[in-house]
Amino acid sequence: MQALLRLTTSLALFSILCAPSSAIQTAGSETTRVQIEAADSMQRKVDFLKRNATLTPADPRPTVFSQTEINAYFAQRRVPMPEGVKSVTFTLETGEVTARTHVDFDELTAKARSNNPLLAIFSGTHDVQVVATADGSEGTAHVSVKSVALDGVGIPRMALEMFIERFVNPKFPTVRLDGDYKLPVRIDTVQIGHRTGTVTQK
Repeated sequence: MQALLRLTTSLALFSILCAPSSAIQTAGSETTRVQIEAADSMQRKVDFLKRNATLTPADPRPTVFSQTEINAYFAQRRVPMPEGVKSVTFTLETGEVTARTHVDFDELTAKARSNNPLLAIFSGTHDVQVVATADGSEGTAHVSVKSVALDGVGIPRMALEMFIERFVNPKFPTVRLDGDYKLPVRIDTVQIGHRTGTVTQK
């Protein structure tokens, strides 16, 4: 999986809030056609990065993903994601990623219930927003979650850390609020810009 997708996916996975959209659209509609074209464009870039990683030397020219392509890729269900997450969209600004999701926490945590009162807020269906700083250098992605809000209300960091430990780490043991992650397919750098993400390989 390409660096930008891994980076944004890692961001959302910090609160298990990353998934393809479940919004239903009429087949053959103009919106669906445009979305499919954008997702296909993203896929071609992903495939290029995978091929480029097998070359010696790799082509060092940057690959640029647009915000539209990324959101279409997720909306078209090109990435398998956790149950309970109904939709996700990403907003990219310089050095920062915002993920907005709609989550059914009861479905998400069905196999790992907890009686801890601090985790009681993670129940029912909510709109969730995750904001994080993100970049990548020397083959490593650096992600730091700045805030998480449920229905517009900020969640205490302690509660987030407990949620990750109880519900996220059993399946994704390396996920944390602030972390570094090795980038795949010989990705060297990642830059988040205004509505774009740019990666280079080495």
